Amino acid sequence: WSQGAHVASLAGNYAPSLVTAGLFWGNGNDNWACGLRYPTCMFCVNTDVSCMNSNYISLPKEKRRNISGDQDRFFGACEDRWGANNRENVINQLRAVSGYSCASARDNCFRQNLNKAGYYLIPGKGHNFMDVGPASDFMNPEIAWG
Repeated sequence: WSQGAHVASLAGNYAPSLVTAGLFWGNGNDNWACGLRYPTCMFCVNTDVSCMNSNYISLPKEKRRNISGDQDRFFGACEDRWGANNRENVINQLRAVSGYSCASARDNCFRQNLNKAGYYLIPGKGHNFMDVGPASDFMNPEIAWG
């Protein structure tokens, strides 16, 4: 998850015959580390990781899944960062890294794609969403590979 998701996202660029699909948790393309945490977002340091954008990833987008919490303070940043709330910022980053927009199902892009690729936004969860409860908290039958 997080930095591991970034490394795994790029793995297919270097070993395409070995990497055939990917599940990436808690990643994005614009990281904000703030001295005073969300929503005040003071003393922030920005790391632009645009190399995570879909067009830089050789693994086909149909073989990628991105999962993040809608309150991710690292990849959602501050409410006023892009003139949108934290949730919108996370969605914008998931769209950029997944290559899907899924306008009619903004929090669950999996259900709109026959191959179940894209992104899934976990409501009420932050960057460490997998540490807050059992898998059933954020995994459901809609997320299973088709």
